[in-house]
This record gives sequence, structure tokens and C-alpha cells, in this order.
Amino acid sequence: FDGWQRERADFVNYRKRVERDLRDLQQTAAADTLQSLLPILDDFERATASVPEDLRQLPWLEGIIAIQRKLQKVLEDQGITALDPVGEVFDPSLHEAIATDASTDVPSGHVTATLQKGYLHGDRVLRPALVRVAS
Repeated sequence: FDGWQRERADFVNYRKRVERDLRDLQQTAAADTLQSLLPILDDFERATASVPEDLRQLPWLEGIIAIQRKLQKVLEDQGITALDPVGEVFDPSLHEAIATDASTDVPSGHVTATLQKGYLHGDRVLRPALVRVAS
């Protein structure tokens, strides 16, 4: 009788471990898919930022900006948050320092500029923010 109960407990533990592993695999796959969309969002942001002010009211451009907003909304709905850490203390787990700035306006060790936004999926860093840091 004891052997049967032990086998049953082992099976329950095995089932829980398999379910947890499957959940982790699904979350990793979803995060990988969402991460592959980040360069597209970067391209949208660079393209819309470079449009001259006198062309911003063109209907086709408004359509492109609407597509960009939809993509941002999809990512937000999936738990993706952007990192734009200007003024924050440099955190090597969230930021990647590309250069330093000799700045008297910003305290040493704080981010002076974001060169490329970073993104989080929950607590997981999908991509660190590329930043300049005050020296």
C-alpha cells in the first residue's frame, strides 16, 4: 500500500513539473516572438521622427502612425514595457552603456541619453536600453 501511495505522489509531482515546464516554454516562445517585433517598432519610430513637420498632416502618414500605435498597443497588451531611462541611475541589468558624457547637469552614474529603448516582458529583459552615462 505504501509503494502505491509513493508512486502516486511521484506521478503527481511529475505532472506538476511537466505542466510548469510547458508554461515556461510557452512564455519563452511568446517573449521570443514579441522580441522579434522590436526592430520593426524601432524602424517605425525612426521613420516617423524624421518626417518634416509640414508633411505630418498627410493622410498616408497618419495611417502609418496609426499602424505604429497599434503595434505598440499589441506589445503593451502582452506585458511589454519600454525602458527610456534618461535621468535614472545606470543599472547594468537594464541598460547597456555605449558612451559616457562629461556633464555638470546630470549626476555621475545617471543616464544622460537613450540611444535605443530597451524593453521588459514582466521582469525579463527582452532588450537592454542603449544609453550614454554621465561620468
